[in-house]
Amino acid sequence: MQIVPLTSCDGQSVEFFRVVVDRRASLKRMIEDGRYDKVYPLVWTIRYRRLMGGRKEAEIALVQFQHDFAPSEIKRMTKSHGHRPAYIEELLALGREHPDLQRKNPIAAIGSGVIVKGRRHAVCIYGSEAKRELGTQVIYRRWSPYYRFAFVRK
Repeated sequence: MQIVPLTSCDGQSVEFFRVVVDRRASLKRMIEDGRYDKVYPLVWTIRYRRLMGGRKEAEIALVQFQHDFAPSEIKRMTKSHGHRPAYIEELLALGREHPDLQRKNPIAAIGSGVIVKGRRHAVCIYGSEAKRELGTQVIYRRWSPYYRFAFVRK
């Protein structure tokens, strides 16, 4: 694990992880492989882009900002450093290969989500010492520094 600055924001931390994403697997299979204690129903409505091509290695940057930021600001900052928001399949690969990461702070993948009653929900993994959960979180105008965000190197 390496902690280095990803953008010019003061006080942020970044951790990098390599994961293998099986692009042939169904969403159901990837969720089962993650062994979550609870999966919220809204997750099943997220559009999953199943891609052909087999297994692919991805570098995921987990970024925790020290200030509140709007989702558009977060995307713009990371894009300038060659990253894009993670999709559900990449977040699930991270949760499968590093199951304890979500026990510290929730991890959001703002590249995948669903709109419910006019509000956008992003997929998140979170938990505690006792359990691990897969769900969604409403994307508000500003995200709390409590969350970590998953980004993938382009």
